[in-house]
Amino acid sequence: MQIIKVIGGAHVFYAVIRDLYVVLFCQSKHQLRL
Repeated sequence: MQIIKVIGGAHVFYAVIRDLYVVLFCQSKHQLRL
């Protein structure tokens, strides 16, 4: 059960980091346009 917990936690952590990266990337794109 511990291994499943670790994999699930890593998946959630990766998803959060990816979302933050996408948001920052979109913001920098908008700034370059302005």
